[in-house]
Amino acid sequence: MTRSYHQFCGVVRALDVVGERWTLLIIRDLLPGPLRFSDLLELEEGIGPNLLTQRLKNLEAHGVLEIRTLPPPGRARVYALTELGMSLRDAVLALGRFGATFMDRPGPSDRLHLGWAMFSLQRRFRGAREGGVVQVVSGELAFVVSFTQENLQVRRGLDDGADARIEGQMPAFGRWLSGAATWRAVESAGGLAVSGRRSVVEALARAIAPRPPRIARGRAR
Repeated sequence: MTRSYHQFCGVVRALDVVGERWTLLIIRDLLPGPLRFSDLLELEEGIGPNLLTQRLKNLEAHGVLEIRTLPPPGRARVYALTELGMSLRDAVLALGRFGATFMDRPGPSDRLHLGWAMFSLQRRFRGAREGGVVQVVSGELAFVVSFTQENLQVRRGLDDGADARIEGQMPAFGRWLSGAATWRAVESAGGLAVSGRRSVVEALARAIAPRPPRIARGRAR
C-alpha cells in the first residue's frame, strides 16, 4: 500500500500515481508510441516481470495507459498512453532538461538506446527556421522526427514520405547528439548514412540546443 503524505496538494497526488520507481521511465518510453510487454521489459532492464506488471496495472487503473490489440496479422497486445498519459509529456521533458545538467559521460554500466536519444531531441528543441520530416533508423529501431518552426514530435515507425533519412549505429548518433561532432563529421567518418534533403537534416541539427553546462556535484554540508 502506498504511504500517504497527508497533504492536499496536486504534486502529492501526482506522486501517488507516477512517483514510484520505474514509472516515469515507462511513461518516457511509451511517449513515442505503444510497446509490447516484452519491449518494456527489455528497455527497463532490471525491473523484472512482476514489478513491471504492478506498475502497468497501477497506470491502467488511474487511466494513464490502456491495453490495445494490434490489427492482423500481428494481433499483439500493446500498452499505449491515453490522452491523460500523453499530458505528462511536458512534465517528463522538463525532468529530462533538469537531469541533463547533472549528466557528463555515460558510466561503464550505462546503456544507450536510440529511443532515449530521440527523447533528448525533444527536450533540446529550440525552434527551427523551417520544418520537415526525418526518418531515423538504427538496426531494427525506427523513429520519425516531425518538426515545425515551433514544435518537434517523435513517433516510432517508418514514413516513406519523409524528407530525409539518417541511418547508423547508436554510438554514431551519440557523438552527434552529445555535441562531440557535427552530423556532417560523423557522416564523413562513416558513422551515419544520410539520404534525401540534406537541408532538412541541417535544419534539424540547428534546432537542437547544445547540452547544458554540467553542474558539479558538491558535498552535502
